[in-house]
Amino acid sequence: MSNDQFVYYTRKSNAQYITSLAIDADTVSQYADKQTVTIGEIARAIRECPLPKADLVVGIGSGGIVPASLIAFHLGIPLKTMWLNYRDPDNRPRFADPKLVSFWTNPDGAGTILLVDDVSVSGKTLDAAKRLLAGLGVTTVVMKGKADYVLLPDISTCVHWPWSKPHNQSANES
Repeated sequence: MSNDQFVYYTRKSNAQYITSLAIDADTVSQYADKQTVTIGEIARAIRECPLPKADLVVGIGSGGIVPASLIAFHLGIPLKTMWLNYRDPDNRPRFADPKLVSFWTNPDGAGTILLVDDVSVSGKTLDAAKRLLAGLGVTTVVMKGKADYVLLPDISTCVHWPWSKPHNQSANES
């Protein structure tokens, strides 16, 4: 790889300037309009949020899995994943309504659940998940958007999450 394929860029994130190295200009353009959020910022938001007691954390796959894992670890409670699909990698709705894409059974013995996703704009995915969890006490948690608890309420732009890869990078690339 030649040196002209590397691009450094600097962007402001939560009052800090972050300089990053991108592999090529296409990668930079994918993140140019997105705010970068670090795992540390997310962990701090989780620690500072007065989340209610719950028996279980349910993370909506795929965007809610990492934040749900962090919340479950922080609270010391079990985690279960619910795979719903609504949007494509470019954040456009794929279906009229979110679709359950893997088998789901309600958890035994869980009366109260923290339902976690990364972002909720329309609320359709959280609403679909709540319907599947009917009869249980569900409290919604998102990093950004609309929910019972919003961990990063001051973010109004699109976000590059630490677990996200550029759309043109395959899962096998590092």
